[in-house]
Amino acid sequence: MAGLFTVEWSQGPWDAVLANNFIDGSRTRARAASPSPTRRPALGVSTYSTFDARVSYKFGAMVLPRLQEARLAVGVNNIGDRRPPAAPKAFPDNGADVSTYNPIGRLWYVQLMTRF
Repeated sequence: MAGLFTVEWSQGPWDAVLANNFIDGSRTRARAASPSPTRRPALGVSTYSTFDARVSYKFGAMVLPRLQEARLAVGVNNIGDRRPPAAPKAFPDNGADVSTYNPIGRLWYVQLMTRF
C-alpha cells in the first residue's frame, strides 16, 4: 500500500500544506550474480514515510497591478531527511530501490508563481 495524505489550511492570502508520503513495507528477492535455478530468499524492506510542508502568501493588489496574482511559497520536502530503506542485497548498485523511494533527502525550495 502507498499513499499521499495531505492537510491543507488557508486564511486570507495565506495557505499551508502538510503532506505525508507513505509506502508500506514489502518483500523483494536478492539479485543473482548469474542465472540460478534455486530461488533466492525474500528480503524485507521496511515501511517508508516522509513529511513535506509548504507555506505560501498571495500578494494581491499590494504589488504592481500586473502581479496581483503573484504567490510566494517556501517549502521543504522530506522534513526529517529520511533515507530510503536499505536493501543492498536486492539493489547492490545503490543499496536501495531509488525508483520507488526518494534518494535525495531533505530539499528546501522557494517558488514565485504569477499570471500575466
